[in-house]
Amino acid sequence: MTRLPPRLPRSTRWTGAAMCTVLLLAAGCGTAPRSDGAAHTDAVAPVQPPSALRDGFLITADRLDTWNAVGQLLVRSGGVRLEGRSEMLDLHAVSYRGQDILLLTRAVPLSADIRRSTTRVTALARDGAALDGTAAAELLLMLQQRLPAEIERVRALQASGRAR
Repeated sequence: MTRLPPRLPRSTRWTGAAMCTVLLLAAGCGTAPRSDGAAHTDAVAPVQPPSALRDGFLITADRLDTWNAVGQLLVRSGGVRLEGRSEMLDLHAVSYRGQDILLLTRAVPLSADIRRSTTRVTALARDGAALDGTAAAELLLMLQQRLPAEIERVRALQASGRAR
């Protein structure tokens, strides 16, 4: 017959449980202060004008705000047929002047050069290849010009809806 080890005294068991509880509570209580010394703010930064790239542009705005505003602009633009869209894939599939175009809105990681939420808007062919047609360039130019104002408009609508 196998002998079981002797049980610990009740006070030792409670002491161990209390120590574990205190350590867990202490580990989860603190938050690290910001290393750059800036205070946290919930205010949304104003949209900066886009900077041009060869196959798209960068805009200083949140990815979701940009994706929503691109969709609004595409729906209201003449000659653009919206084939489909996916928020999870950050894309809008459109047909413009006979050319099938995938518009991607991807968040750009923060870095030493990029310190605010920035989104890259690019246009690709359906197979993912780079586009060199004039239709895609015209569509990107239109988005680049109208997107900052549209993002501000959408933000204002959302803010007025929250105020009610």
